[in-house]
Amino acid sequence: MKPHFIWNDISSLEYDLIITSIPPRIKPQLRGETIEVPGRHGSLFESEEAYDTKSLSIECTFVPNNKSEEDINNIIMELPLWLDGTGKLIISDYPYLYYEARITNVIPIERYFKRYRRFPIKFEVHPFSKTLAEYEINKTTTEEESFSIFSYYPVSPTIEVIGSGNITLHINNQAIHLKDIAGKIIIDCEFMNAILENGTNANNKVNGLPLAIVKEGCTISVTVDAGSTFESLNIKYRGLWI
Repeated sequence: MKPHFIWNDISSLEYDLIITSIPPRIKPQLRGETIEVPGRHGSLFESEEAYDTKSLSIECTFVPNNKSEEDINNIIMELPLWLDGTGKLIISDYPYLYYEARITNVIPIERYFKRYRRFPIKFEVHPFSKTLAEYEINKTTTEEESFSIFSYYPVSPTIEVIGSGNITLHINNQAIHLKDIAGKIIIDCEFMNAILENGTNANNKVNGLPLAIVKEGCTISVTVDAGSTFESLNIKYRGLWI
C-alpha cells in the first residue's frame, strides 16, 4: 500500500493523497531549566519530568486516479473541512500507533492542487504516540500481584475501583488513598481527575495522584480499612512510543 496517513478516521488515500516523505520519529524534548553555576564547569539541568509537544510535517502529493475535473473540484472543496482542527493522526509506517495532534498551518489547497499538486501539512503532536489497542489489568484480590506493561515509556492510566469505605492502592512504590467511597470510582491519572459512576466529581475522595506506571512492570496490592470492602480493580492504559 502507498505511504499515507489517517486523520480522524479518514485515510488520505480516499482523496488520492500519498505521502511524498514520511516524517522521522523524533524523541520529544524533556522540559526543564538549564542553570549556570558561577565557578562550576558546565551547567545543571533541572527537569520537570515532563516532555514538550513536537512538530511533524507531512508532504503530500495529489495523484488522481482517473479523476474527472468535477471530481477534482469536489476534493478541493472537501479537503479544508477534513484537514482542520484537532484529532487523531495515524501514519502508515506504524499503523498501530496514533498521535493526538493539531494542524497548525494554513493550506492553500486550490493553488497547490491546480499548479503543483504537492503541499505540506504541519502537525503539532503530543510528545508520545499511543497504541490503538487499549490494555487492561484486572484484579479482584488484595494480595500483591505482578503484571507486565506493554509500553516503552511510563503511562498514566485510568483506574476503576469498586468497593466501599477506605481503600489504599499500592502500585509499585506509589499509593493512592480512597476515602469514603461507595460503589465505583473512576480515576484519570493523565488529567488528575476522579469521578463517580454517575459523573459526579470525586477528587475529594482521592489522595495520591498523579500516578505513572513504568514499562518494566507493575506490582499491585490493596489495603482495606476495617469496616471497608474491596470488590475489584481495573486499570486501562495505552502503550507509549516516540
